[in-house]
Amino acid sequence: MASVTVFVDDAVRGTLPGVCARDGIATGDSLRTSREIGGGAGLGIAWLLLLAGPIGWIGLIVISLSRSGRVEALSVQLPMSGPAYRRMRAARRRRDRSVLALILGCTTALLLFAAQSTTLIQFALVAAVVVIAVSFATLIVGAVQYDREAVDVSLDASRRWVTLSNVHPQFAAACEADQASRPQRV
Repeated sequence: MASVTVFVDDAVRGTLPGVCARDGIATGDSLRTSREIGGGAGLGIAWLLLLAGPIGWIGLIVISLSRSGRVEALSVQLPMSGPAYRRMRAARRRRDRSVLALILGCTTALLLFAAQSTTLIQFALVAAVVVIAVSFATLIVGAVQYDREAVDVSLDASRRWVTLSNVHPQFAAACEADQASRPQRV
């Protein structure tokens, strides 16, 4: 895969060449995508507080609530073919379903752990732990597949140029040729 830097107005308005950003084939279809930018884009390493148990969970909640809540987003329109969009949507759906299964498995395991200990409940608890492990593995696979299918968008410090990463080399070449044919932007 490749990366290319384009003028922010071209990315926002969708005036990029008609070449699919993921497959490198000619397309008339496009996809509007938004990405969080700036320092408030995520909690970063604070998610490690989950490993600290209940005290860490409370700390993570306090940190997330104390943040400003205002997240700046950059919305760009990228040329995207139907098959590329369907692959990205399927990977996102797989990831989201895995998160749901993981939450349900954890909730079930906690409820079973709190119940009185009988052989049937112990068996159900083991089954819930297996569901959690499978869901977690599927979540990791789904997240990796989604990251592989998605185009990364980043804004430079001058806020005039957008770097599109994880794009097809033919799309990058078409964007560079389009940039070269236009008057020089400073």
